[in-house]
Amino acid sequence: MARGEILISREMAIGDVLMTTPIVRAVKEKYPNTPIIYETKCPQLLHGNPYIKRIVESAPGTFDIKIRPRYEDSFNENAIDAMAKTSGVKIDSRRMEIYLPTEPMPDFGGPFVVVHTGKSWISRTWPIDRFVMVMSWIVTHGYRVIIVGNEVTDLVHWPGVFDMRGVSFALVTSFMRIASFFVGIDSAPANIAKAVGCPAFVIYGCVHPETRYADSTEYPIWAGHLECAGCRNKTSATSVECRYEGDSGRTPRCLTEITPEMVIDEIKRRMNL
Repeated sequence: MARGEILISREMAIGDVLMTTPIVRAVKEKYPNTPIIYETKCPQLLHGNPYIKRIVESAPGTFDIKIRPRYEDSFNENAIDAMAKTSGVKIDSRRMEIYLPTEPMPDFGGPFVVVHTGKSWISRTWPIDRFVMVMSWIVTHGYRVIIVGNEVTDLVHWPGVFDMRGVSFALVTSFMRIASFFVGIDSAPANIAKAVGCPAFVIYGCVHPETRYADSTEYPIWAGHLECAGCRNKTSATSVECRYEGDSGRTPRCLTEITPEMVIDEIKRRMNL
């Protein structure tokens, strides 16, 4: 029995849980004297959040208020806005928050850019050879490239590229706080970049960028001219498979349409390179 407490429950995934932090903040503003317990299997980016009393994987019992932030029933709406509605709160901003401490970092020998190549499900996997072209261009402009991700993230062997896959989320967050900018797919690292104010060049596939906008410095890159653009937002399915097979195996058409030159041109324009 847990009386006098609020339970916020969002099981998955890491990036989605981070997107609930504006909701957590709004819930605390609405109920300032009521402790918040957060139930999730993805607590990595919630540690240190001052609005949360305790993070648990499972919270059996009775709570005064139970809140389940969801956007899956409103795919056409911005995910943070949708989760606020299902939580019964109004948010004054979509600003995500991370309170992980800054960790000591290696000396990369100069300014650096954080890159996350994926992988995720097929509709969010941009061909690695295209990432290589973007990273090589970044290196030729005087930056180091820091690759973050997990064990399935592709590593690119290139001078000036550092393998930082598998490091803690606290260290990834530390990288983002001082990186010149971020390049990668729509993912947890992209959300970390947006949460700490790192300029984020995010490659979108089947998801419409407006449904992932937070209050952040984000420059989405996607094939919005396609009739099928944002196909995931037109269905209630969590994952969608493209019927079109592009020039890189099973790469969906929306991602096939995104060229390295599109990414490079956007970086040039936004970063004055």
